[in-house]
Amino acid sequence: MSRSSGTRTLRTTQPSRWGTAERDTLDRLLVRVPALAGLVSRGLRRLGPGSSMRRGLLDAQVKRAFAAMARSDVEVLLLSYEPAAEIWMRSMAGVGMNDCYLGHHGFRTLYADLDEVFSDWSWTPRQVRDGGDRLAIRADFVAHGRGSGVETRVRDGGTAVRFSARGLVIWQEWFAEQEGWKKALEAAGLSE
Repeated sequence: MSRSSGTRTLRTTQPSRWGTAERDTLDRLLVRVPALAGLVSRGLRRLGPGSSMRRGLLDAQVKRAFAAMARSDVEVLLLSYEPAAEIWMRSMAGVGMNDCYLGHHGFRTLYADLDEVFSDWSWTPRQVRDGGDRLAIRADFVAHGRGSGVETRVRDGGTAVRFSARGLVIWQEWFAEQEGWKKALEAAGLSE
């Protein structure tokens, strides 16, 4: 990985959705004292995209968020989202997902919908492209349909994220489709 590119490959051994651990000590603390999550977000925002400290913190934040996603831990995830955030789910209408979920209520609905459609599902992050106030994350998606049991597997899907001035997610777009990584990069206004 080149330092100047802002791209790095994540090393993660995220367990499968049905085998994930419960919240760790830090997640329990952040839920009890949400102001700490705000401090982390603001601190990360102040660090420049090229700094090694930012890369390390960003990797840790992405891994923590994807672990919380794997266990549908909405309360932990909401600590990183603005109350008016928009979350777009591209190419998921065919399985019963809405195109857009708005705000914290919409975020909760999104996870309820995912858990209704899939008996188990997970995203595994593989790479992050850091654009300062926006990110693109390459990730693989695996899920099993709740009714059919059919496995859905997407390699190189992705998500694009934009942050508010407070360092919280204000907009996110998911691409659970082949070549989704390229679409995530484009949506975030970044290149490979």
